[in-house]
Amino acid sequence: MPALVDANVWLPILVESHQHHAAAMTWWSERPAASCCWCRPLQQTVLRLLTNRSVMGADTHTPDDAWHVWEKLVGDIRTAFIPMEPAGLDDAWRQHIAGRTASPKLWMDAYLAAWAKTADLAFVTFDSGFKSYSLPDLHLLKGE
Repeated sequence: MPALVDANVWLPILVESHQHHAAAMTWWSERPAASCCWCRPLQQTVLRLLTNRSVMGADTHTPDDAWHVWEKLVGDIRTAFIPMEPAGLDDAWRQHIAGRTASPKLWMDAYLAAWAKTADLAFVTFDSGFKSYSLPDLHLLKGE
């Protein structure tokens, strides 16, 4: 089953010095063609993180370099771009935020969970917080 891949998996695939690089690469090395999906919000998150000094430290990329790194990733046969939001996303997104307390990650996490659910995709992440969304096919990677 194709999977929507969280930014916290894409980033360690791209950054060798990332603490989860080995775990992400182990998962990535076993993926078949067109099985790792991304959307614009995930792309934007990864590009933002690659250019953020507080995240990347001495390995901070310029915007041009970050774009180049991203282009190499999405040129890989294992990746697939989903250009349009799936039908029903707004309703699922609203259901995922209903009754929750506001937090810095709530909106994007609920949005991505809703995207995976309405597009009938698995979801791959290092973030155990996604367990709270009761996704039917959640793949929780273990960091090192």
